[in-house]
Amino acid sequence: VFNLALSLLVGLAASQVDLRRSTVVRGVLVAAAALLLLGSLGMTSGGERWRVETLLAALAAVLALVLQWRALRAGRRWPVLLWLVLLIVVDYRCFNLNGRYNQGSNQAQRWQREPAVAFLQQQLQPQPGQLPARFHVQGTSIVWDNMPMTAGLHSTQGYSPIRYRLYDDWYGSRQHVLTPMEARPFNTGPESAMNALLGVEYWVSGVAQGPAPAVPFPPSLTPVYADAHLAVWRKPAVLPRVLTPVQAQLAGSALTPEAFERTDFREQLWLTPRDAVDGVLAQRALAQCTQRLQATVQRHAPSRLVLDVKAEGAGWLVLSELDFPGWEAQADGAPLAILRANGMFRALCVPAGTQRVELRF
Repeated sequence: VFNLALSLLVGLAASQVDLRRSTVVRGVLVAAAALLLLGSLGMTSGGERWRVETLLAALAAVLALVLQWRALRAGRRWPVLLWLVLLIVVDYRCFNLNGRYNQGSNQAQRWQREPAVAFLQQQLQPQPGQLPARFHVQGTSIVWDNMPMTAGLHSTQGYSPIRYRLYDDWYGSRQHVLTPMEARPFNTGPESAMNALLGVEYWVSGVAQGPAPAVPFPPSLTPVYADAHLAVWRKPAVLPRVLTPVQAQLAGSALTPEAFERTDFREQLWLTPRDAVDGVLAQRALAQCTQRLQATVQRHAPSRLVLDVKAEGAGWLVLSELDFPGWEAQADGAPLAILRANGMFRALCVPAGTQRVELRF
């Protein structure tokens, strides 16, 4: 909201600038040169080292100031506009719109080299035929919101100025890693069944003082890693992210947070229809899906999931992947309905036989 408001304000202000007046152009260029020089000298923030290349933008503003003065004295106005456009190009080459430096180091690469990231990559390697476990992060730096996918890691949160209501209601979300996350009825903390369903095995926290985490964790979590900046804790028992229960129940008044916590999700799922159509499909599937499936993950990517499924009769395939509009499922090319289960996850009633199930976004 702040960035949008600032952009609108700058745009409105710029529309009042009369470039036909030499004093206005000169004032704009002087202000630009001063701000760009300050930006160059201040680029050491965030652990970046100063780079001489960032002076190019300030030098371009000074050069434009001199040349526009000469051009206006000669009665030519088009070179003034040309130099202003060139200044914008050089400015953006040195500094991007979010105040970070294009001349700076590769932030993603630098993050991937952190020892804590290497530790998580090693620990979160998926078992054959399974989806990788997730981790939750709180109280560190915003880079931990933006970068996990670049290292092949699966986090419960990202930088989320726009949040999905379903996820926020059932699990809880926050704008960024420095914002505290409020508890939800079905997710009161690390030991909740919702975290087990998501497969949240590791918890990362910024370090307040010494080995103590900035965010306190319950005794059931085991400390497994610590350095000067981060502490990593492990939850010993989480559920696989692919489940094949044999019992299903339509949610209603019976689905309370207490009943949810008592549920053995390896054996049972709660059907939580998203709408009336989903409710009708769920009701039909209740009588059909009663057998145990065998499911093996073959491929997984953010927009595609492929599994080999085998069963003597129709059975449930429940994935700890968020139910979101746009996902489609097939079994050997035949369409399958994706039902909403356990509050916010995807479930499929897979027919009997040996077949390949594929979900695509």
